[in-house]
Amino acid sequence: MPPEHQEPTPWDIRRAGRAWTGAEFRQRADLRPEKLEIWEGKLLFSEEDRIKLLGLLLENLGADQAVRMGDPNIWISAVEPLKPSVPRRPFLKDPFNRWMLTLYSLTLLVTVGALFLSRRPDLPHLSATGESMLLCAVVALWTSLGVHAFLK
Repeated sequence: MPPEHQEPTPWDIRRAGRAWTGAEFRQRADLRPEKLEIWEGKLLFSEEDRIKLLGLLLENLGADQAVRMGDPNIWISAVEPLKPSVPRRPFLKDPFNRWMLTLYSLTLLVTVGALFLSRRPDLPHLSATGESMLLCAVVALWTSLGVHAFLK
């Protein structure tokens, strides 16, 4: 098969180096360069041959050994673009966040309202325990309604 139609080699590069299995050995041996030559200041004649040799060495030596060579910041900057990017959405674009903010606001309003109403002189006065129970019941009701509406 002509080189331009060959499938890319499925490299199995791991953190620790490894020996090739019997099935891999023949296929990997066919990838090695015929001779080690230097051409115009570069090892081997073609970029394709250099990539194959690098893949063979990385499979045998492992990524841990490779990243110990040279400046670690170079390796980090080379890997950075490969990281999947997580799109960041503004806080209020997320429906869950809008619901939770609304629920929090309603709970806060009900709490303030309940406290305000409990201090009015024209309404019958509740004991501290009664006020606490009423406040808890109102907040629990609003919270339950909000969660119920969100989950629907």
